[in-house]
Amino acid sequence: MGNALYRKYRSSSLDEVIGQDHITTTLKNSLKTGKISHAYLFTGPRGVGKTSIARILAREVNNLPESTTEHLDIIEIDAASNRRIDEIRDLREKAQIAPSNATYKVYIIDEVHMLTKEAFNALLKTLEEPPKHVIFILATTELHKLPETIVSRTQRFTFKPIEVADAVDHLKQIAKKEKIAIDTDALSLLAEHGRGSFRDSLSFLDQIRHIHSDSKTKITTDDVASLLGLPPRGMIVALVTAIEQNDIKAILTSAQQLQEKGIDAAKVARELSAFLRGQFISSGSTDSQKLHLLRDLIEVQGSSDPYGLLELVLLQSVTVDENKTRPETAAAELENPNTETEEVKPVRKTSQPIKPSAQSEVKVDKKPPPTKSIDTSSNKSIDEASTIDDAWKLILEELKGRHNTLYGMARMAIPKLDGNECILECRYNFHAKRLSDSHHKSILVSSLNKHLNKEVALTCTVTEKRPAQKDTNERPSIATDSAPKQSLEAISNIFGDAEVLES
Repeated sequence: MGNALYRKYRSSSLDEVIGQDHITTTLKNSLKTGKISHAYLFTGPRGVGKTSIARILAREVNNLPESTTEHLDIIEIDAASNRRIDEIRDLREKAQIAPSNATYKVYIIDEVHMLTKEAFNALLKTLEEPPKHVIFILATTELHKLPETIVSRTQRFTFKPIEVADAVDHLKQIAKKEKIAIDTDALSLLAEHGRGSFRDSLSFLDQIRHIHSDSKTKITTDDVASLLGLPPRGMIVALVTAIEQNDIKAILTSAQQLQEKGIDAAKVARELSAFLRGQFISSGSTDSQKLHLLRDLIEVQGSSDPYGLLELVLLQSVTVDENKTRPETAAAELENPNTETEEVKPVRKTSQPIKPSAQSEVKVDKKPPPTKSIDTSSNKSIDEASTIDDAWKLILEELKGRHNTLYGMARMAIPKLDGNECILECRYNFHAKRLSDSHHKSILVSSLNKHLNKEVALTCTVTEKRPAQKDTNERPSIATDSAPKQSLEAISNIFGDAEVLES
């Protein structure tokens, strides 16, 4: 059986530890002066050397050779499988026994945060006043789960993620020793994908070393991306370009290609986020469209339907420019209040159709004088319709920058006022549910009450698909060109038989 690279190249001395100089230097000085603590706590992400340094420290305090792998007086305990009070009671009893042939009996308790509350209580007294021949070394990836009483009785060392440059340098050395032909860019991708864990990066190198039958053929970044299930860099660039150009068809095509390749949606979201952050760093500036996208991509990983949410997030990212033109649309409605388009309000029959000549007399740059005309289909005045549009624009301005998540959903909703009830028409059921959340709803109701100067109730609905218009009394809808229709067909292909709500 072959030996895994992460085990073969495990650090055997403090000098070999990667990227934790702030810890190794302190421990070396403590060993030189002979001032050893009775309890240590190593915290930090996985794969950065916590257990390795614990083993090295256990050997050093007992002056054992580096080749020592097991010793009767160095006891390693996995708290994940020995978490009950009975195991800790057994530890307390055995800790009283003197070491067999070493200076100290060292207990290394890995993943110590997994201990039960009762087990922690049982360990506390021994940890506070252990026998002089006992040293405890606790290791954990989740410090916040440890009781403060335990933390306060140890010397705490915080490990940090391994920097990509340090990981690449060591991966190069190991690849040379193992005669693995691999590009530096490919090693950088392995290190980045390891996310600060050198053990993970080394495991990836071990996994990919045999991707070519010919050991002399160099491993490239495309090989690494393919084996690790990462989206190709070119596809990420194409996706960002489509977003910048507001090309819905290209966005959906790229998303479909990624899904067909079997690439996990969470990895697509992560790589896309990394690319956008890189753009921000290189340019030294940001824009609202990509900031909203970057924020929404965070939710993809925890979704029950990752690809469905990813596609929705990508589609929403191209609506930012559309919303920039919304104030102009609202102004047109104020000047021509009885003209309704499919984008803003559903077509309704009226018993008193408005004469075209009356509409044409209204100028675009001037607000019309108050009128007493009544829309009999909803029993609300035209002044009231204007008020809700004005109020909604003010509300969106208040939300922007203060409640970004709420603003991102509210800006896509169409408000209507029916007496003391405000109805928000949403394009997607996802938005309607989120806006109906008690926290979001309370913020919106409070703002509506303030700007409308009255108490209103809020209802969130999903816009229904509208039937074809045949009645001559119905107002004509705004004609749409063929490009959006093709985009809607593309969306329909992606989401299957689900109903597409035309805007």
